[in-house]
Amino acid sequence: MGKWFEPLDEKVKRLTFVNDEGCWETNPGVERNNQGYGRIWAEGRHQLMHRMAYQIFIGPIPDGWDVGHKCHDRAAKEGTCEAGKTCRHRACGNPEHLKAEPRGENLKSSVLWRRSVGMKGDPTEDEIQAAPASNQDPMKQ
Repeated sequence: MGKWFEPLDEKVKRLTFVNDEGCWETNPGVERNNQGYGRIWAEGRHQLMHRMAYQIFIGPIPDGWDVGHKCHDRAAKEGTCEAGKTCRHRACGNPEHLKAEPRGENLKSSVLWRRSVGMKGDPTEDEIQAAPASNQDPMKQ
């Protein structure tokens, strides 16, 4: 079967490689958006690869929720990931590394977000509740 009719699960696997952390990282040459997330052409439009992988291998993403990376959370706690646009975990589509979560929960692991608003240490519950809602179409991010 040609690429034009390739099942999405096969396409995700073809466009990724397994790195030393077990992440399904997007291959060099696969487009990434300005935030470092892999994008693939699927269903007639560009889509964020990690969100597409979640939907293919796990199931629907609840409305308004983000898809977070457990691999990033682990590395951030260990101090081995600086976060931001160069975070290699943003390109991960391994369904075992992905989780659907509310925006506030997703921001807990974002070192970049905390730095950008001048915060240090762990976020408080009040800060998490005050985090901006996910009001953009996540496929366009």
